[in-house]
Amino acid sequence: MITDTLAVKVESLRAVFRPMRTAMVAFSGGVDSTFVLKVAHEMLGHRVLALTTTSPTMPENDRQSALTMAREIGARHLVIESNELEIRGYAQNPVNRCYLCKHNLFTVCDGKARELDIDVIVDGLNLDDLHDYRPGIQAATESRVRHPLVEAELSKAEIRELSRGMGLPTWDRPASPCLSSRFPYGTEITLDGLRKTIGASGKTDDQVAWLLLSVGVETLPENPTRADLKAAMETMTVDQALRLDALLTDESVPGSGEAA
Repeated sequence: MITDTLAVKVESLRAVFRPMRTAMVAFSGGVDSTFVLKVAHEMLGHRVLALTTTSPTMPENDRQSALTMAREIGARHLVIESNELEIRGYAQNPVNRCYLCKHNLFTVCDGKARELDIDVIVDGLNLDDLHDYRPGIQAATESRVRHPLVEAELSKAEIRELSRGMGLPTWDRPASPCLSSRFPYGTEITLDGLRKTIGASGKTDDQVAWLLLSVGVETLPENPTRADLKAAMETMTVDQALRLDALLTDESVPGSGEAA
């Protein structure tokens, strides 16, 4: 059910897009950017373009989600291959890795926006993200990318609720960080390492994400340790905790061998 407060926030979000002549959404196909694209398309129609960059660091199900959701919304969608491993310094996996990635993304967006005469670039940053360690925000600021969800003061939980009300299948989708986040900072990211990570992820990893999401755990560090996950288990039921513990001790789960 959409409360009066949420209805006001949705109208505020629409008001962000209303005066725009054209807009580009940096689109991953996740919960936030899908909601942004839905509302932007509602307000601007063909004058909004979704842009997705794909890379070896992007999980395949994320790429498929982006393609599917843009198609279901009916928005124009541009997909560009952009290998983050070719970004200077990225493969060394520094603590500002996300800045390097976002800087590259917004550079691609800016180039295409200029080429296609698009006025504004927006992303899916939400209000909760401002309280996390997100070096990518600096890249957005440098590229003058707007954050409509922040402007409308929408939290992650509110975005999920509104997405469900709009019938978006992404409303309950677990967080899906890039594959590079499986590598501890300072550990070199290689194609071979990414392939191994892809092979180790899948249903088992999705089960872990689902368990964390089911108890409202969405504020874990970007590279959670076993200690972080164990702490999250304290809020779970006994059955959930036992299931997650079994998954964490499974050698196929990335990070299962980390010291607590």
